[in-house]
Amino acid sequence: MSKKKSRKRKRSAFSAGEFAAEAAYADSIFREAIGDMQGSMEALRRALEFKPDYAPAVLSLGSVEYQLGHRAEGRKLLLSLLSMQQSDWMEIVDKAGTFLIHSKRYADGLELYRAAAERCPDVGVFHQGIGCCADHLGCHEEALEASSPTFAIEVTERDDFVGFSRINCLARHT
Repeated sequence: MSKKKSRKRKRSAFSAGEFAAEAAYADSIFREAIGDMQGSMEALRRALEFKPDYAPAVLSLGSVEYQLGHRAEGRKLLLSLLSMQQSDWMEIVDKAGTFLIHSKRYADGLELYRAAAERCPDVGVFHQGIGCCADHLGCHEEALEASSPTFAIEVTERDDFVGFSRINCLARHT
């Protein structure tokens, strides 16, 4: 078989795997909507069998594991998002961090946001996440320190004062 045919076959197999992962992910959403949580989790696991780095399934399954009280497994899944290379990486990592904040898992959120900010120091939302988690954990100095670059990044990039009220709020706690 020629190299050209071999490459096409590999590309088709990858596309089929990616399609199968997306189909399994869609099935998980449907099953959740009808109240079949076990079926939804099985579909998420199937999606990850087809494509282990399929971030929406990793995010969803990690969140469900946390909700079921399986912290170690949920944490492992959500932290694995940090090593992925997808175009919407920052948004997905922030969704994971937001989930952790809403679930009051501030220490895990802080770990996630610290690692994300180390990888992408110019992304303000990661610094905001550090500030929020650190503030909830009583680490007010770290929260203020994290919020300072956020303020500078936001003003530079957006020319407004979105971060100003958060910095004022944090300053009252120190």
